[in-house]
Amino acid sequence: MTKSIFVVFSEDEEYASSWGNYVSKKSNLPYDVKIYTDINKLREFSSKENIDILLLKKEESIDAKMKFVLYESIPTNPKPGFNYINRFQSANDIFCEIAAACEKEGQNHMHEDGKLNKTKIIGIYSPINRCLKTIFSIVLAKSLSDNNSVLYLNFEEYSAVSEIFPNEHSNNISDLLFYYKQGSQHLAMRFLASVSSWDGLDYIFPPANKEDIRKTDASEMIEFLESLKNNGDYKYFVIDLGSDICEICKLLDYCDYVLMPVKNDKISKAKLEDFKKSYVQENFAFLEEKIVSGDLSSFENSFVSCNIEHLSNSEFGLFADTIVKGFEENKTWNLNT
Repeated sequence: MTKSIFVVFSEDEEYASSWGNYVSKKSNLPYDVKIYTDINKLREFSSKENIDILLLKKEESIDAKMKFVLYESIPTNPKPGFNYINRFQSANDIFCEIAAACEKEGQNHMHEDGKLNKTKIIGIYSPINRCLKTIFSIVLAKSLSDNNSVLYLNFEEYSAVSEIFPNEHSNNISDLLFYYKQGSQHLAMRFLASVSSWDGLDYIFPPANKEDIRKTDASEMIEFLESLKNNGDYKYFVIDLGSDICEICKLLDYCDYVLMPVKNDKISKAKLEDFKKSYVQENFAFLEEKIVSGDLSSFENSFVSCNIEHLSNSEFGLFADTIVKGFEENKTWNLNT
């Protein structure tokens, strides 16, 4: 994928620096972002490269396919060829407005080069409740992100992820699903605007509306994930799957790896057996060879807080480090405690 060129220009070095900090936290931008504080250097750059998107604090005579001006007060005499955006909002919200304007103009700045996307998908699923699945998914994703580009996605109906990650994002998976289903040409930018980061781990907050998951069948969910893969540059997606997803076996088959936290009490074992019978009846018996299961209940009292920083440094987080190290060395997963 050839990245489009996104240029931010501001003579205000502090403001330009804030954009630089924002960009530095985005580990997998689908854009080649350039930040300039010197207009002459920007003009020199534009004479050599084609700028797709140019973000300015005032109108400048610089060539670009789409030009956006951040205003402090609504302009009384807007100039042709410029789009105007209120500067007093978050960088993510500014990106969303830019995406909307590009869609309106029918511009598509992403160019496929036919390169095969090699993102691997790690699905975390269990038919058993209260088995530490969500916390395990997150500490595993965090551990993987220490040496790899990782995106964590939660598709549970009720996830409580906002209790784990700081600063809940205004955009979530529901927003992305909406734009994907509408055939948005600028899903890449919507994707970018929805990604939050914590200490090297990228994540998107779960769906705001549980019906968004229930009304999305497995085939459509797979196409959606493929679209995200093509609009990002991640080595791994860690997806936390709930039981409300339609045709869960089809989605598990799509995953490159499937990890399944379980419990060893009588009822949990019965649920697991029912699930096995179900996927055999649906002609997915081969999932038996893909699913790697393990009882993680010994870690139930290993942490006193669900805060991501605490979890990643807890005994459970250290266990995740061990699992990831074993996978990176042997290319196999082992959930034995």
